[in-house]
Amino acid sequence: MPLWCGYRWLNLVHTRTRLKMSAVIRMRTMEKLSVISLRKLFNQRRLLLAFELGMWLKAFFALSEIVAGAATYLVPQHLFLTFALWVTKDEFVEDPHDLVANFFLHTVQHISVGTQKFAAIYLLAHGVVKLWLIAGLLREKLWYFPVSIAVFGLFIVYQAYRYTLWFAWDKSTCA
Repeated sequence: MPLWCGYRWLNLVHTRTRLKMSAVIRMRTMEKLSVISLRKLFNQRRLLLAFELGMWLKAFFALSEIVAGAATYLVPQHLFLTFALWVTKDEFVEDPHDLVANFFLHTVQHISVGTQKFAAIYLLAHGVVKLWLIAGLLREKLWYFPVSIAVFGLFIVYQAYRYTLWFAWDKSTCA
């Protein structure tokens, strides 16, 4: 074997090794960059800011639930019907068989006084409890964290129960 063939072979092996090493170095550098960028993305200050922003948004929605509950309790039923007719009149002119407008109008027409009072009390209670929990979480009182998890979990379970009850009742009346 001539000397220049051995040199070429060694040069080729050296080039391949060098390429493999540079690929490994690039991969490790990319891993370090991805870890650093994840650390930057999820640093404690940003997570706290996102948590506080989420809590303030929940507080706004809790206040809107309180206002809606108070309005539902205080406003007479005929004003709900007047409001529903005002909201849906343009839609009925355009399409008298509109599914959403018909459902909304039908629901408002057939709401009972007991259902209206239940909805008002539920919205008020849900809004007040949620606002109380959010205030505690924003003050960073530690015992609010497990209590809020339990209370929000109970709200979710209750709402799931109400939805399954309503859908089961709705299917039985349609059959």
